[in-house]
Amino acid sequence: MLKFASRKTRKTLKTLLGLVFFAYLVTSKSFAYSETNNRVLNFVEQLEDIRTLSDSDQKSAIEKLKLIKPSLNEFPLNQQLEYYHLLAETHSLLGQHRLARSTAEQALVLASGLISPRIVIAKLAYDLGYSLESLGHLDLALEQYLSGLDVAESLEEQKEIAVGLINVGAIYYQTAKLSEAIITINEALTIAENLSDKELKGLVYSELGILYGSLGEPEKSIEFYKNSYRYYTEADKPLLAINNLRNIASSYRGQGKTDQAIASYNRLLDALEGINHVEMEFSAHVGLATIYADEETKQYDLAIEHLTKTEQLLSQVEHHFLPFRFLIDKAVVYKEMKRYEETLAIVEEALNLFHSKQFKVTPMNEAVLLVLRSETYRLMGRYKEAYDTYLRVYDLNMEDMQNSQTQSVAELRLQYESRRADIENSLLANKSKLESIALDEARENSENKQNYIYYISIIVVIFAILLNVLRKSQRQLLKVSRTDALTQLINRRRFIELANRELVKAKKQKESVALLVIDCDLFKTINDNYGHATGDNALKLLTRLGQQHFAKPEIFGRYGGEEFMVLLPGTTREQAIEKAQHYRKAVSALSWNDENEHLLSVSIGVVTTTDANSYNFEELFELADSLLYQAKEKGRNQVCV
Repeated sequence: MLKFASRKTRKTLKTLLGLVFFAYLVTSKSFAYSETNNRVLNFVEQLEDIRTLSDSDQKSAIEKLKLIKPSLNEFPLNQQLEYYHLLAETHSLLGQHRLARSTAEQALVLASGLISPRIVIAKLAYDLGYSLESLGHLDLALEQYLSGLDVAESLEEQKEIAVGLINVGAIYYQTAKLSEAIITINEALTIAENLSDKELKGLVYSELGILYGSLGEPEKSIEFYKNSYRYYTEADKPLLAINNLRNIASSYRGQGKTDQAIASYNRLLDALEGINHVEMEFSAHVGLATIYADEETKQYDLAIEHLTKTEQLLSQVEHHFLPFRFLIDKAVVYKEMKRYEETLAIVEEALNLFHSKQFKVTPMNEAVLLVLRSETYRLMGRYKEAYDTYLRVYDLNMEDMQNSQTQSVAELRLQYESRRADIENSLLANKSKLESIALDEARENSENKQNYIYYISIIVVIFAILLNVLRKSQRQLLKVSRTDALTQLINRRRFIELANRELVKAKKQKESVALLVIDCDLFKTINDNYGHATGDNALKLLTRLGQQHFAKPEIFGRYGGEEFMVLLPGTTREQAIEKAQHYRKAVSALSWNDENEHLLSVSIGVVTTTDANSYNFEELFELADSLLYQAKEKGRNQVCV
């Protein structure tokens, strides 16, 4: 027995028992860790399976996601956010934009608990942006897209950078910033080509199709849509591919290619069989209604059939613009069916909706309605009202022209004024004649006089629309200007653009230019110890201090994350060092943390064109960045040259 054993034996046994107990603890913990890890892996696999399902059966995907929800808190926060991203994305695919918005907002609140930025934050910002865009809040959508883009850029996730650029470009062309849209979407196209990502290419080509449709190039637009359809199909994204059928049909309809449009709309409806996507089904029926009511087709029974189906779907549509678009198309159908009083009532309803400003509108939206009203007046024999309405269309385009600020557009406006004066003189010369026509009840002269008004009016409208297209084309010459969402400084792309411009100028004048690359020391520690809100405040403090120390023509911008850049034109090596040291010392002197547990400091790399023997921005940045890391290695809070 143990009590009769020697002291040495008892000691040995105790040691053995201790080792056995330790081995038990290690084994049990390892087993627990392995079990937890397996559960997380299973959860990830579940999400991937549901994501695949969402490409073809969104409703079933949402039901499966609902089944997971009760156990969601058992998984790491990052995986929870992936769950919410998939849920928001699936709601968007179904056109359930309000549900997508609330889901993304809830997830972004949870994301504040992450220790460091994750790419899922960018995806959720894009989800929220798209839902806001679809609900008509374009300004708020742009903020979310830029926020997501900043996260993607800081993590150098090329695919999500491209997605962000596409989203931002979409807002640009919807707000008539066509030059910015072209540049931004083409940046995304370059990334997509380099990555050879088929789904990403599908997205880029779809947006290019919409963009070139806006520029009045329908043939090129359709070609882009067809490419998008092909890439989405190859990427096994059937619903996204189907959406291109809607765009192709709409383009054919706009060109007056009736047979191709009908075939494309019917193909769209066949593809939607069993999917129950309200927005696309709505678009197909309203498109077919307007085609069948057309003067050449005159199949009014089919027009009414599709119009009725459209009205039945209207209450389920969440996209902000579609109810307005529906009223326009409904007015067109009724006009073609010679139901003129009802046409005028629908136009009036649409104009009231337009002026309520419940969604983003342009003068051309109003112009379309006024053209419909004027044409209806003409067909009713109310010529004076037709004339007055067309003049209003005329004035709308002039008001829009006057808002343009480029010299080329100003010259175009002068040409328009001159042409308008010629037309107005012709119209005024016949004004009394036009008014007498409206009162003349002699049937034998009515037809000739109607045609006279009609042709003059058509000339005015066509000229106005052409001028509007030309004006938009001129805007392609405008430069892109972008700011960082957090600090309101110019961001990396804008900084590089301005820096290259200054470097070209300096090279011609043989002047020295300095580049400073600044990094906030121990920024991760700040985030970990005090939270991301405090980290953001630190960046804002560095920004305000930078704005006080660097002024025009000096260029101060945010590179991404905790890094900033400053370009100092006409600055020597010694002057650049002095400025860098001055800023570094000012940062160190800041009192920003009540407990004084963490002093704020920066490390700075400084390079000049003279030192580098180059005016190439990439070479200057590479040198300055390497000097910055030397400053870090030497203990931080230093300037290295």
